[in-house]
Amino acid sequence: MGGTETREGILTPKLSDNEEQCLQLLGPVTKSTDSSYQWHKDWVDQAAASTCQWLLKHAEFDKWLRQKSGPLLITGNPGSGKSVLAKYLIDQGLPQSPTETVCYFFFNSQNQKTLKQALRAVLHQLFLKKPCLIQHAVKILLDSGTFFASSTSSLWNLLRAVTSDPQAGSVIIVFDSLNDCDVLDFEDLVEEIQVQSRDEQRGGKQLKFLLTSRPSDSVMSHFERVASSTYPHISLETEQDAIHQELDSLISLQVDKLSDKKMLSDETKSSIKERLTSNENKTYLGVDLIVDYLATEDLDEPSSSSHSSLATLPKTVEEVYETVLHRSKESKIVQKALSIVLASDQLMSVPEMNIALNMGYEVKSICDLNLETEDEFKSNLLFLAGLFLSIRHNKVSFRHKTAREFLVRDKESPPSAEGEPARYRSISLPRENETMAEICVQYLSLLPFGEGADIPPRLTLLHYSARNWLKFFCRAKITDGHPILPLAARLCDPSLELFPIWLKVSQERGILRTMTNATGLLVASHLGLAPVVKLFLDQPHDIEERDKHYELTPLLWAASSDSHDTVKLLLEKGADIEAKNSSKETALALAARHGRTSIAKLLLEKGACFDAEDKGSMSPLLIAAMNRHTEIARHLLDLGAEFGDKDMQKSLCRAAEFGPTSMVELLLERGGDIETKDKGGCTLLILAAKNGHEDTVKFLVEKSAKIEETDELGRTALSWAAEDGNLETVEYLLEKGAEPGSTDLRGGTALLWAAGKGRVDAMKCLFEKSPAVIKSADHDGQNGFLLAALSGQVKSMEYLLSISDDMLGSVDVLGRNALLFAAIGGHVDAVKYLLEQADTLVGSVDNSGRNALSLAAENGRKDLIQHLLEKDIDVESADLAGRTALSWAAEAGQIDIVEYLPEKGAEIKSADNSGRTALSWAAGRGRTSTLIYFVSMGLSIGSTDNDGRTALSWASGNGYESTVKYILGKGEKLDSTDNTGRTVLSWAAASGHESLVSYLLGKGAEADSADGAGRTVLSWAAGHGHTNVVKMLQAAGANINSVDQRGWTPLWYAVAGGHEDAVVHLTMDGSDIKWLDQEGQSLLKQALLGRSEGVALQLLRKGASVDTLSKPGRSLLSEASEEGNADIVRFLLENGANMEFKDQSGRTPLSLASGGGRQDVVQLLLTKGANTELADHQGRTPLSWACWKGHQPVVQLLVDSGADKDASDDQGRTALWYADFSNFGEEGPIARILRDGTGSI
Repeated sequence: MGGTETREGILTPKLSDNEEQCLQLLGPVTKSTDSSYQWHKDWVDQAAASTCQWLLKHAEFDKWLRQKSGPLLITGNPGSGKSVLAKYLIDQGLPQSPTETVCYFFFNSQNQKTLKQALRAVLHQLFLKKPCLIQHAVKILLDSGTFFASSTSSLWNLLRAVTSDPQAGSVIIVFDSLNDCDVLDFEDLVEEIQVQSRDEQRGGKQLKFLLTSRPSDSVMSHFERVASSTYPHISLETEQDAIHQELDSLISLQVDKLSDKKMLSDETKSSIKERLTSNENKTYLGVDLIVDYLATEDLDEPSSSSHSSLATLPKTVEEVYETVLHRSKESKIVQKALSIVLASDQLMSVPEMNIALNMGYEVKSICDLNLETEDEFKSNLLFLAGLFLSIRHNKVSFRHKTAREFLVRDKESPPSAEGEPARYRSISLPRENETMAEICVQYLSLLPFGEGADIPPRLTLLHYSARNWLKFFCRAKITDGHPILPLAARLCDPSLELFPIWLKVSQERGILRTMTNATGLLVASHLGLAPVVKLFLDQPHDIEERDKHYELTPLLWAASSDSHDTVKLLLEKGADIEAKNSSKETALALAARHGRTSIAKLLLEKGACFDAEDKGSMSPLLIAAMNRHTEIARHLLDLGAEFGDKDMQKSLCRAAEFGPTSMVELLLERGGDIETKDKGGCTLLILAAKNGHEDTVKFLVEKSAKIEETDELGRTALSWAAEDGNLETVEYLLEKGAEPGSTDLRGGTALLWAAGKGRVDAMKCLFEKSPAVIKSADHDGQNGFLLAALSGQVKSMEYLLSISDDMLGSVDVLGRNALLFAAIGGHVDAVKYLLEQADTLVGSVDNSGRNALSLAAENGRKDLIQHLLEKDIDVESADLAGRTALSWAAEAGQIDIVEYLPEKGAEIKSADNSGRTALSWAAGRGRTSTLIYFVSMGLSIGSTDNDGRTALSWASGNGYESTVKYILGKGEKLDSTDNTGRTVLSWAAASGHESLVSYLLGKGAEADSADGAGRTVLSWAAGHGHTNVVKMLQAAGANINSVDQRGWTPLWYAVAGGHEDAVVHLTMDGSDIKWLDQEGQSLLKQALLGRSEGVALQLLRKGASVDTLSKPGRSLLSEASEEGNADIVRFLLENGANMEFKDQSGRTPLSLASGGGRQDVVQLLLTKGANTELADHQGRTPLSWACWKGHQPVVQLLVDSGADKDASDDQGRTALWYADFSNFGEEGPIARILRDGTGSI
């Protein structure tokens, strides 16, 4: 079986791309070997033989080891062997088996000090040792992207999920040197361990922590504060008897080796043993250092020097360090070496250190370096400083972290008092960052190296210097007059040859790479090197010069780059404080944008204008607020700056969404509205809740923010917090009265959102508050169980099923159950879980008859299909449309599934209820590869469905040109027709596939062919508005005035479809606009009925008459008035329609509208001046018709417009007669209108 062997010798199976990506995200963040968790463990010394055994026999250790979960804390003073003990336990002392896994992380105050690094390392090891667990990371990757690897809370959630998996077995996590963890991270770590332990005791997980630390007050007090019960704790200081026994044995062994090496007398050997064993403060580190120290001393007898060495033998680690440095004959070299290691963030290699110690101002050329061989250098360095330094993996580092601590503490201590014995404190340790800055700058100033530069040892320091010189220079606080300044100025000057060399070697990817045409002053200002800037300004320079790329002055560069001293210097030298860049941003605006608080305050003190706006009309205040720089915004507000009309809203929303809480608090203090909403309707509370800002949520609620306010989706803050899995926010909102059952616009509740994201803790919290929410479902009938299945959240399903076992039978409005949802989502684990609960689910189908096999096939999930077939699902099962899994896979182009299903018995020739085969569906979706497979299996590519359509017809109709070409290449006829007589070209034209139409015409397709109803290809194209296809067909000879059996022309179809472009083209090319169809209807009426005013106007512009008669004797205005179509009436009136036109009965549009009670139309006609007295052939006026038909509102309109109430028809009947007639001879409201003007009763 293929696989990959890890550094620790673990053979892992070949991983998928997603699994590999997860491992990369969790592995070391840099390529440097000394930044990996494995490297830091390897650096720790191996335990000496027979040591560490006391712990294995310790009662507390044995008790903890037999527990299923919980922490064990081991504390000890510096040098007491904690890290060696931890390494021993990891390698040998803790159980390792297929069911037990040990992971570790060694905290280090230099570059391994964050909780994020620790969690990534632990997860990385777990996945390497048990690849089956990496699926949990892949789920998060697919759901949330790569962000999880940079989120501590997400990493904790992932660790919970992984260790809850039964396949994880028992997991022991060893965290060494907790005292080196960042303070805030340390607090989170201890609290989370407490939470994990509590959860594990409840849930049966097997996760244990072994923690080592120094016994500082802060460490111990925090453990005691968060612990709900006493932590198992072993203090090395209280185990001195057992440890001293081991140390005495170790002393005897090491002194014997020393004696053999130096040929000591028995008396001297015994004396050394006695002094070392009698030391009450002895530690493992102390013994090692003292023995190594004695190895450098002259112990030959009977000289008095040996007795002197033993008499002044150091007793503690600090005394060893002091003695070694005080007696060093090469103190300057030793101090320089220690300064280098002390200052370096990354370890130097031996060759790099060799060059660094030989650098000085006297070196004028790379060839001046007279370097020792690597072996000679190692030997000499360890001889001089071996009790401080060690070399491993060819890297130079402190032998133990106590050496660094000793040097830092002594460097910061006051000088020795007069008369005090000579100690290291009397030796001046050079400022380490200044030393490193000098080394790097001196080395780079030798560029270009010229002859001799090809000697590899002399080039070794190039990359290190190029990448680190600027960092050391800034840390060193170099002042005026320092000899390094002229050299640094040369490094800043783009006109010199060395600038692009070091820049390229440094692999700088930022702004600096764009400054190759700038000046040294601009570069130094950008880098924030105030003394170098001063050096340039001491020479003739334009202080307002600008670079060509960004158009920034030195002041603008300095303000952007956070160099307070440089800004101050430039202002003192007369730089224009209101200078602007190309975006019209001033130095103050740039400082506000980048959060340079001290610079912003300095600029304001010097008179910078705080109201100046940039090109985007953004003031410094708005810039500071939008970029969440609270202190700058506060300072600007205190000085009188004000927000624009909408600026406060923007700033508040951004602060609530991204933090910090202090910015939200400030803006509300200064007049912001706590109920402000963003464009999506989200309140500040919702924005804070959905982005996990618990502090902001609490602040807003305390300030009376409305908890139940919703966004435009109808979702509350609780809903968003539950989906995000922010348990503390969910608990807080519920405590403050949030309604757990509130629904959004889709009917979703907080529990539904939590279920879909696997937020089990949030679900538990919601259920405890309101048990009824467990039954909630959205408007589609999807409950938490179904949504959990859709997203593959097995934990959510387990929890919901434990609360309500009828969840298993729940379905949505489409009849889909959890199994079908899991299949849709492609979640094998969820499907397996569901079938374990009820294997009868395998046969379930939705309302359309589709089963899990059909859905899995469509989504290409072979693993899921295999599992379903193992559960005896019928491979030939069909839905209500007669479609099988093979049909759905073919349509989706899932070629692997298409090839696999026939192997399992699927019939490739089977057809659905419409007669379509899998081949037909593949062709209809342009799945050429699938089509080729079916043809290779002997299927006929010319077979037809129930409508007579072939694969070629379907491929053409959907525009899949490559598929059409393949089918035609197999001999299919271009002029074949379906049952309705439509050709391949007809289908392609109707869908507007221009390229395919062109191809088919080129192949000889008949451009003017008509189907069984007489409709031509051009007519189909016009009816769907495909003007370009119409033009192509015309060019190929198609008739634009062809008439089908309905009497419709291509123009008719274009008008009916409302396709203005096609109408314009056809009318310009001579289509008959006066053509009437078989029912006598006009094109203009067709356009107006389709509410296509643009098309109607085009027809009028081309000569169509607004008074064209449709039905015998009826104008368009008459018809629309009678039908009450006010929009058409309005259009016709605006375009000059004749309001006094009479139909065959002599009735006008007003008469027809009045008789039909069309109040809106009557109002339109009267407004346009329609004649109320025009009578029909029987003498009845519009008022008579309205009275006869009983339309009181219309009668009132006509009377108000002056209609003659006394006018009579041919039989002498007045409007009042018709009113009484319609009311069965009794006076009604209409009669009263006619008598006295009012119809009220």
